[in-house]
Amino acid sequence: YYFKGRRGDMIKTGGANVSPREVEAALHAVTGGALSIVFGVDDAERGQIVVAVVVIPPGAAFDETSLRAALRQKLSAYKVPRRLVRMSQEDLPLLSSGKPDFRRLAELARGR
Repeated sequence: YYFKGRRGDMIKTGGANVSPREVEAALHAVTGGALSIVFGVDDAERGQIVVAVVVIPPGAAFDETSLRAALRQKLSAYKVPRRLVRMSQEDLPLLSSGKPDFRRLAELARGR
């Protein structure tokens, strides 16, 4: 048996399924290895939208336009995150287990 992810891990946006791991791999490639967390946030129009939190070291550049352009070269248009959130490692909300707190991340993404 191989663990391939959670059953409810798929993001359903506009009738299409998006794997968060695929988008995270593309972000990892185009950012030179920056930590990224991809998840879906409810949207009245599309069902869910793809959101990516990218952890950028202090002082590092973050150009959302060029990042989206690079992602379009690697992913289908519907897989490119509609919302990109820049965050520092210190601001990343974690659970007591050290894993990302997806509820808090979703709240932060909705607020931006």
